[in-house]
Amino acid sequence: MQLRVHTAAMVDAARLLRDHSDAVGHAAVTCPAIARDVRDPALRHGAGTLADVAGDALEVAATDLGLLMSRVRAGALVYDQVETGVRRSATS
Repeated sequence: MQLRVHTAAMVDAARLLRDHSDAVGHAAVTCPAIARDVRDPALRHGAGTLADVAGDALEVAATDLGLLMSRVRAGALVYDQVETGVRRSATS
């Protein structure tokens, strides 16, 4: 039986998730600026409310991506340890 784990690919996936989490988090921070230049008070209020909702949703998405990144990174470490253990057992 051959067991191969591509730990480097999992680490790359974790890095990609971190980058996306950072980008989504940045988008969440910039949402309030959407309504800033709207002159009509009613439209500004509506755009501001929508921007708040979008910002909240983006914050949740950024948090989820961060959690996924942590899980993938932890999984990469576990797989690496398993692969090392199996390799040692096979050579003993």
